[in-house]
Parts: sequence; structure tokens; C-alpha cells
Amino acid sequence: MFFGEAALNRVSFLRSNRDFIKIALSHESTTFIPFINGEGLLDAANHDLYMCSLKQDAEIGSIVEKVAEAIDTPMGRCEITGVNLTFLGLDESNVTNSASPMPSSSAAAASASSSGCGSNCVEFCKGKYRGAPYFAIDLRSASSNSKTVVQPSDYINLSKRFKPISLLEMITLNNKSASLYSQAKMYLDWSSKFKFCPGCGSPMYAIEAGTKMACSNKDKSIVCNVRDSRLNNVCFPRTDPSVIIAIANSDYSKTCLVRTKRHMKDRNNNPIKMYSTIAGFLEPSETVETACSREIWEESGIKCPQENIKIINTQPWPYPASMMIGCVGIVDFNGSNENIDLDNDKELLDAKWFNTKDLIHAIDSSHQCKGFFVDFIDDIKIPNDSTIAFQLMNHICNKYKAINSNSNSTALL
Repeated sequence: MFFGEAALNRVSFLRSNRDFIKIALSHESTTFIPFINGEGLLDAANHDLYMCSLKQDAEIGSIVEKVAEAIDTPMGRCEITGVNLTFLGLDESNVTNSASPMPSSSAAAASASSSGCGSNCVEFCKGKYRGAPYFAIDLRSASSNSKTVVQPSDYINLSKRFKPISLLEMITLNNKSASLYSQAKMYLDWSSKFKFCPGCGSPMYAIEAGTKMACSNKDKSIVCNVRDSRLNNVCFPRTDPSVIIAIANSDYSKTCLVRTKRHMKDRNNNPIKMYSTIAGFLEPSETVETACSREIWEESGIKCPQENIKIINTQPWPYPASMMIGCVGIVDFNGSNENIDLDNDKELLDAKWFNTKDLIHAIDSSHQCKGFFVDFIDDIKIPNDSTIAFQLMNHICNKYKAINSNSNSTALL
């Protein structure tokens, strides 16, 4: 699934090991993925997400050197340093005989070394963990008038050389780069927004190499249910569960697609008429199936009971931090269930039942379309195969093909 490739071994138990992080931050094999004000950068020359080592980009090297000692301390807050940084994991793709991760208890007593696997990777805990470290770093100095350690002048060449990458550019990249971006984007977006402790209002600061938050309040006379709790979810990165549903009738010959009121434009800024699947956030205490049934009715007026909902697959979506739970809903046509009514929450501009045969033709021909949009019928577009919406529509098409293939085979008998 696009955005969801397991590109790195996250070795999550090593995030709290300061010896490991210290070595990883300075090693020549380490790759940094720079963001500026919350967005990754497009390396247009290589048609890729911009990534670099400390040697390849002197500005990033200088910035990392300035803030390295403050990481995992209250002094590492973005308001002080001007950056957010997070450890993403180890790339083991170029490491031979890489060992499997060990329990965190083994990592706690580990000693660090960077001499055992040459310059192309970091070796840790006597070779149990080996790979090239990846970090994401978000440069967020407000202005040259701010008093942050890192100033906009420290990365002026970076900001001149590369522009922020857009969604339409992102979906044309390879899945490894897109998945690294997705992981980095979700962590950095979270760390930029969760600045104050909801328990006592004190500033929060990143720990465990930017993957967890801690309350900075040391005054034990003040009760804080975040600082004093053994486990509190506000300390961890937020992921918002969302349902996305493709709708079909019982024999999959009809598919309902919808058009939102959001204006879509192509790379040339031309308006696009795009139809896709229904989607919405999962609400507290809802099952996935209940949320799907509710979203279908609220947005389109179509009645699809929760027992007719089936989970198909999932996709992380880093705009800004969602987990898309992909489902298919089957509508029993009876003259009422399938009727479209857009007057409930009035979120949609349009919804229509289309012939699945037309969708099959569009999907089978999608490889001929470059970019995010795939030609459907007339001037209508659908999203491309980087999206879970496309995968769900393709699922319906495959179901229709299988049903009719079986019918044709039976007829031949």
C-alpha cells in the first residue's frame, strides 16, 4: 500500500538509548530527511524526496551539531532550538546477515560501537542491530528576530534549492520515499502541535528521539495526571482512524461514487471533476462497521446496514495523520435503500451510481494516465492507484469479474 511500506526497522526500543542516538546522529551512514515549516522538500533533479547525509549537506550538518546535545531534554523544545527532530529507524537493505531485533531489556544494557560494519551502517549491541540510521528534521525558526538556536539564515541555501513537495508530486515518487515521508510527516506534525501539557499546562518536550512527549513540570506539589501517570496516551503520537468505503450493489454491477465540494485542480491549475469513495472519521465508541454505515447514510442518504460492511485493507495517510480503514459496503437494492439524498449533512456536491463495467475500463487503462488523476467517463476523473480509494474500487471490479466469470463458465457447462 502506498505510504505504508515497511522501509525501515524502527527498532523502537532503541529510541530511549542515548548512546545509540548519539552515535546515530553523527555517523556518516545516517540519512536526514529535512522538512521546512512542516513540509518535505522535492529534489526535482532526481525526482525524489530530498534526503542527505551530514557530509552531503553542510547546512544540515551544522544544524544537527548545534542541537544534538539538547535532544531529549527540555532545552530541545522547538521554541528554543528552532527544530523538531525524530528518529525513524534503521535501513537494513544494504546490511548482510542483519540480526533480528531483541527485546528492550537486552537493548537497555547495550554498549555502542560504530566500527563493526564499516562506514555504510551503524553497529550496536555487539552487532545485534545494524543498519543506516534515518532521522527527520523539521526546521521551524519563526523569523530572524526569534531567539532560537537555529535561525532561517542557517538553512537559507536549502530553502532556495528545494521547494516544498505537494501531494500531486508526492504520489509520483517510489513507495519507499513516500513511506519515509509519511512516517516523518506524522511524527513532525504531531510534535509541532502538542506543545503544552493537558494535565498542568506546562511546556511539553520531546523524548525518546522525538517519538514521545514528556511534561517539563518538576514541581511535585502540582498534580499532573500526565507527568504522574504510568501511561497516558497524550504522550504518544496521534493517529486519527478514518473509514473509507466503496459502495456496490449485491452483484457488484453498480458502484456509487461521490464528488466532494472541495475544488480539485491538476498541476496546471485546471479544475478537475473527480469522483471517489465516501470517507469520514471514526467517532468515539464506534465500531468500524457502524462508522461506515453512518457515513454512507449521512453523506449520500444510501442505506447500508453495518452487517453489509467488510474491511478490505488499510493505508496510512499523512495529511496530516490518518489511518484509512478501507471497507466495502453492499447495498441491497429494493427501491429505497439505493436512493441518493444529499440533504443530510450537505458535504457532497454529487453522488451517482455508475456501471462497474465503465469503472473496470478506467482501472484497466489507468497505467496510461500520468499523475494523480485517472480518466473515467466523459470529463470525470478518479484517483490513481496510490490511494486506497482506487484499491477499493478495484476490489469491486475484481468481484464483478469473478462473478461474471463463474456465470460464463457455468453457462458453458
